[in-house]
Amino acid sequence: MEAAELHPAQVIVRLGEARTVDLVGAGMTAQRRYDVRHSGTLRLAEAALEGVDLRGSALGTARNGAYVTSEIELDAHFWRVVGLYLAEGHASLAKCGTGRVAWSFHPHREDHLVEEVIGFWCRHGVEARTTRRETTHQVTVASRLVHAWWTRVLGLAGACHRQRLPDLVWDRPAGDKWALLSGLWEGDGSWSLINGGPSVILELGTVSRELADGVHRLLGELGIVASQRTGRTAKSTVDTYWLRIAGAQQVERCMALVPERDRPGVKASIALQAKRIKPTGYRTFGPGPAWARVTAAEPEDFRGQVYSLEVPGSHTIVTTKGLICQQCFPKDVSALKQLAGNSGYHFQLLNAVIEVNELQKRRVIGKLQKHLGSLVGKRVALLGLAFKPETDDMREASSLVLAARLLADGAAVSAYDPVAEDEARTLMPGVQFADGPLEAVEGADAVVLVTEWKEFAGLDWQAVRERMTGDLVVDGRNALDAAAVRAAGLAYDGVGTR
Repeated sequence: MEAAELHPAQVIVRLGEARTVDLVGAGMTAQRRYDVRHSGTLRLAEAALEGVDLRGSALGTARNGAYVTSEIELDAHFWRVVGLYLAEGHASLAKCGTGRVAWSFHPHREDHLVEEVIGFWCRHGVEARTTRRETTHQVTVASRLVHAWWTRVLGLAGACHRQRLPDLVWDRPAGDKWALLSGLWEGDGSWSLINGGPSVILELGTVSRELADGVHRLLGELGIVASQRTGRTAKSTVDTYWLRIAGAQQVERCMALVPERDRPGVKASIALQAKRIKPTGYRTFGPGPAWARVTAAEPEDFRGQVYSLEVPGSHTIVTTKGLICQQCFPKDVSALKQLAGNSGYHFQLLNAVIEVNELQKRRVIGKLQKHLGSLVGKRVALLGLAFKPETDDMREASSLVLAARLLADGAAVSAYDPVAEDEARTLMPGVQFADGPLEAVEGADAVVLVTEWKEFAGLDWQAVRERMTGDLVVDGRNALDAAAVRAAGLAYDGVGTR
């Protein structure tokens, strides 16, 4: 209702005479109570005052349009209708407030799709009308409420060039995702034989770049690797984005994208392949994303917004054509060094950056030896293990180098990280993991801050001093309050400080 910008007084609720006959009718005139009880309808504002349970009711606007059931099950049939809309649909809102959601099919060859869309809405008590014209056979639902739910809640566009996948689909089970894709493919997709067969390829074309990228990513979540190319058909003023699925095993898994009437032929053709060769350009390692081989990189001039993104959790960004970019500075630096080497260029500044980064990981060992002497038999507590705070990413984490070196020098190592412990346990054998920072420093000769989690800055350093055997705190990130640490009777040593 909010999405449709309607006041509760503008929405009519159909409950049926059996449910309205016993309404109290608070605030209603006698005539109004009579009308409500005998018509089985009342306004939403009146229903709210009565505390009416709207489940099983139908909703409509005060002007006109189809009535919509208060509950629509988001089953596989629903998602297939959404897929057909992505391929063949459009939506509009007239100045008078009437909203329309429509599907346009071939005037004669796609009557089965017309019946499928009508059947879905009829099962939910929603009136859907059909109109057959010379060039199209159209299904239309005229409802301001359906239009608002379809475009503003689900996020479906009103025109093909702005179309996109609804956000809701990403949290749906695999069966619903396949249902959406099957509807989309039957509307805008095709299959064909490569060079006359028996190899089969599945293709989908759309003028919406956002939809193409979304479908590419959705296929990837289902374990299907598609290729993408961009082209412009004759007399077209916009680009078309083509997705292709190849490889016998992939096509077999994508049989839901092939119309039922064509599946026997596709299966028979694939069965004739004596030798199956996987599509080149990528490799899979069990479940999860596929690894693509980059064969070339072509720089292009660009003028526009440039974004620096910090993505919590995964630290990845899905970009155009389904490519996943990983945020990791050390890997980026190493990759840039490799590119420079391949071009015959000695990148002295970059090499210096890498050397300094590696030196910093080992400098803490020198500080510990300066204060403690030999590390044999000493106990060192590491606070924080992840590559950086607010993540469980252990790749290139300095704690890996530091813990390995301490253990090799004969020290006992205890550690605590609020997030990365599970991953760290698989990478740091020999380290004793604690449930909290105070437990980690129990009996320690020295404490090292490795990752600057916020909770470490607010530690009770007097409690830390009471738990420790020694008194050394090495601040590997210069993130602690040195005065507060020293006030607790501890010796503070930071990076680049004395």
